[in-house]
Amino acid sequence: MSVFRTSVIWGLVAAAAGLAPHAAMAQSRPSPANIRVAVMPVTNFTPLVVARDKGFFTDENLNVTWTTVAQGGIAVEAVFGGSAEIGGGSIFEPMVARGNGLDIVFLAASSRIRPEKPDNSGLAVRTNDTIKTAKDLVGKKVSAGLINGPNYVHLREWLQRNGVDPASVEFLELPFPQMADALFQNRLDAVWNVEPFLTFMIRSGNARVIAYPYQENVPHMDITGYVAKESWVKANPDAALRFKRAIERATTHLIDASTEERNDWVAKYSGAKPEIVAAMNLPQFATEFNVAISPLDTVKTQFDRVRAAVDAAGRPADSMTYSVSYPVCAGRDDAEISRRASAIDPELGDHHPLVGTPGEIVDNLALFVEAGVQRVYLQLVDLS
Repeated sequence: MSVFRTSVIWGLVAAAAGLAPHAAMAQSRPSPANIRVAVMPVTNFTPLVVARDKGFFTDENLNVTWTTVAQGGIAVEAVFGGSAEIGGGSIFEPMVARGNGLDIVFLAASSRIRPEKPDNSGLAVRTNDTIKTAKDLVGKKVSAGLINGPNYVHLREWLQRNGVDPASVEFLELPFPQMADALFQNRLDAVWNVEPFLTFMIRSGNARVIAYPYQENVPHMDITGYVAKESWVKANPDAALRFKRAIERATTHLIDASTEERNDWVAKYSGAKPEIVAAMNLPQFATEFNVAISPLDTVKTQFDRVRAAVDAAGRPADSMTYSVSYPVCAGRDDAEISRRASAIDPELGDHHPLVGTPGEIVDNLALFVEAGVQRVYLQLVDLS
C-alpha cells in the first residue's frame, strides 16, 4: 500500500472519529532516522547541503547532521569508532581499512578527477620560487597530507614517473587548511592542496601550480565517496538506502544546475565567498562507480566485486550505473594511430578499447558492453 493511500485512509478514519486528519497522518510516519556524518571540508561533499536545504533528506525521513574532519582517514576512524554512521573522504583510506580487516564499505559515490586540466587539487609552490618540475623537488620539504594517504601515494607515483626517487624528497604531514601558511612561511617548499584551499592560495598571488598528479597518474579516477560500517548497513539497510537515494538526488541536482546555482551551493557548503567559488576548479561530481583505463579482465573483476557487494547489501545489482573511461586515439591507418598514440601516451596498448580505426573501436567497445559497461567517458587528448 502506498504512503499516499495509507495517509488518505487514516485521514478518513480520523474524520469519522472527529479527529484532526493531520494528527492521525503524523502518527503514520515514524520518527526520522538520525544519521551523523563525518566529512572532509572540501567542495566534493557539497551535495550534503543540497540534500538538506532542498528537502531531499526530509523526503526520505532522515535527520542528517555532519561535522568536518581534517582528513579522510579521520572520517573512517569516526565511522569505525561509532561517532558517525557515515563518513565522507577519499576513496583510498576505506580500501586500506577494508584490506586491514575493518568492516568498512562504500555507500555512495561522490566525485572523480576532472577529465582535463586544471584539476580541483594541485601541487603548488611559492610564486617566486625556482621549482618548476619534479626534478626540482629533490631535497625539498613537501606535504601531501597524511603519510600513506592518497595524495602521498600518488605523489610518490608521480615523482617516479618523472624520474625522481621519492626517497630524495622529505615528506611532512599537514592538514589541508594549514598548508598555505606552512608554504608561505618557508617551512615547506611545495604542498599538494585541494579546493577551496588551493584557490585561496593562488588568488593570494603567492602560489602557483606546477602539476596535477592525479590527472597524470589516473585520469577520471574516482576520488571521494561516502562510507559506512558493513555491520551498520546490514542492520539498517533501509536507512542506508534512503541516504544513498537522497545524496544521489542532490548530486544529480548539482550536476544539472546552472553555474550560478552550483556556485551558490558550493559557497554555502564551503563558506567561501561567491567570487572565490567562481575561480575554483570544482570536482566532477558523480553518482556511479567508475573504472578508469583498465583492461577488460580488470573491468569484469571490478564490476563483479561491486555487484556482489551490492547484492550482499540487499540491493539489486542493477541499481548501480557501471562506467569506464579511456583516452580516444582514432586514426585512418596504423601510421596515424601510432602518431597520435605517441602524442597521448607511449604506453597506450591493446587494453585500451578506444585505440584503432573507428570500426575497430566500435568492435572493441562491444566487448565492454557485454561485460556490463553502461557508460563510457571519452578523454580527448590529441585532436590534431
